[in-house]
Formats: sequence, C-alpha cells, structure tokens
Amino acid sequence: MNKQQNSISTVKIAVIILAAGSSSRLGKPKQLLQFQNQTLINGAVKAALAIRPEAVIVVSGFLHQELVTELETLPVIISHNKNWSEGMGSSIEEGMKAVNQLESLGEIEAVLFLLSDQPLITEEHLQKLITQFYIDKRSTIIATGYAETQGVPAIFDKSLFPVLQNLPGNKGAQWLFKTYSEQVSVVPFEGAAIDIDTQEDYDRLLKLSEKKYG
Repeated sequence: MNKQQNSISTVKIAVIILAAGSSSRLGKPKQLLQFQNQTLINGAVKAALAIRPEAVIVVSGFLHQELVTELETLPVIISHNKNWSEGMGSSIEEGMKAVNQLESLGEIEAVLFLLSDQPLITEEHLQKLITQFYIDKRSTIIATGYAETQGVPAIFDKSLFPVLQNLPGNKGAQWLFKTYSEQVSVVPFEGAAIDIDTQEDYDRLLKLSEKKYG
C-alpha cells in the first residue's frame, strides 16, 4: 500500500468528475439539468470542492464548450476528452492525464471519481469515503454501496494509477471493481442509486425533491 500516515484533514486527493457523455437516452444535456437551483454539474463540482481536494478535474466531451461556460466561475480544470464516444474508460484515462500534469502530483495519494448525474451525492458521503480510505489498510479501492451493488463515487489508491491510465475505452469502474474485488471496501449510500439517464429518472428526482423539501 502507498498510503501515508497523514491525518484525514491533510488528505491529498484529486477529484475527477466524469461529464463527457451526450445524454442520448435523455435527449438533452443532463449535465445542465436544474436541481435545487443549480445544474447537476454545478452540484457535483461544489460537493467535490467542499472536501478541499488538491484539484477538481471535470472531463468534458460532447458538451465541452457548454461546460466551459457553465463552470467558468469555479476553480476547476476542464479536460476535453475528444474520444468520449469510445466509452467511460477513455474519460478515466483523460482525467488521469490531467492529474499527471498537476504540480502537486508527487503528493497526491489517490483519486476520487464522481459522475455528473448523481445529484444526491453529498459532501458528507465523500468525507466518509476519505475516512474509510485512511483507516482501511487493506483496500486500494473504496467504493459506494447501493442497490445491492458497488459503484462511484469511488476512491482509487495511487498504486492503481497505471491501471487507470491505460483502460480500454469500453472498460469502466465496474470492470475495475470486479478485477480488483479483493481490494475493494464499500461505504453504503443508497442515494447514489439515483442517476439521470432518462426523462423518467429526472421526473422521479424532482418528485422526490418536492416530497422532501416541498
């Protein structure tokens, strides 16, 4: 393991937000959908910034210029994946390229991957993932558990950086979880089960929000 004995308050983590897709099933850019008075991509970025990482990297693709405009006031790095249509693996690789260009690369102990369409992810859950990363000396991957599965948000130890940098385009987080299953620890958070792929998903999210906050 490459984990240093740092306190959680001095965590050295880079966050990569995957936001390259075209939202083909939804028919409109899900990254720019409104939820709780902000766009989904804004919500993801602000949750990431709240944990005070070394950097927040947004991997754009189909909507590159739109995301540049949407996030122009926030302290993020936008890395354009021109091969976004090849799959999530290509976006993970693009995000890792941006990590490798950080001046603080030598200090970074892990990367935390987020999606742009999981609107219920909170700063508190991200902090729990970080806490688990530091107290669990066995695991190189800390995943989120929901709906009887495991997924992102997830933290990957720097010992896995070479793997993340060379993923085939059609391989993503689930492939990594299966390949390194003995090294995965899970932090439950059922809110991660809500993602936005269709109009029905979005309508369900809005109804849930009305029920809770209305």
